[in-house]
Amino acid sequence: MSDFIYALQGRFQDMPLLTALLLGVLVAISPCTIAANLAALSFVSVGCDSKKSTLYQGAILVLGKSLSYVVLAIFLSQFAGAMEISDQYADTYVKIIGLLFIVVGVLMLDIVHMHGLEDLIVRMFKGENKKTVVQTLLVGMLLALAFCPDGAVLYFGMMVPLTIAESHSVMVPLFFAIGAAIPLLVVVAIYAYGMERVVSMQTKFFSANAMVRKFVGAMFIIAGICFITEFIFHHAH
Repeated sequence: MSDFIYALQGRFQDMPLLTALLLGVLVAISPCTIAANLAALSFVSVGCDSKKSTLYQGAILVLGKSLSYVVLAIFLSQFAGAMEISDQYADTYVKIIGLLFIVVGVLMLDIVHMHGLEDLIVRMFKGENKKTVVQTLLVGMLLALAFCPDGAVLYFGMMVPLTIAESHSVMVPLFFAIGAAIPLLVVVAIYAYGMERVVSMQTKFFSANAMVRKFVGAMFIIAGICFITEFIFHHAH
């Protein structure tokens, strides 16, 4: 296993599951992700005649997203683990991680505004009436794969390497999926309770979320700069 993997393991070994959980939450609270989740939820709840039915459809949607997160991470970590990364490239990966941190920070600060492909997934089944369990599960699984830009960086650039560093533990992507599911489950519950409350809560959430994202984004940029600076000073001596 490469020096890069060991270095990453050393940074997160004290709290890998908590780190994965928080990464999942960060992905889930992205405005892009929230908007896509609301669109998907309103889509799969068409034809639901009760709160219980709406909650059920929402839970299946969450399950579909969680399955994709876990299965994809396990597959990628096993694939990466089967490939020996040469030590001569280890330093390059350290720099890449630093740059990824900075990219996440820039995206979270909305300096560069980009949209994901989630709306394309929702359109796939447009025109249907009440959705079956299989349809809702499939929408959730596909929706999880249509990452927003910052979500893609967090998942592929941080969560997957963390899974590899933890000896390909299934618990890491599982905790990531749980973290990503928590905000969505809250939205599902509010949605089932009343759409007007969703609109009200969404407005308040985005207001508070903007401040949180700016703070977290700044921290990511600082962390990325620290990664790169540490690399430069390490090789300068």
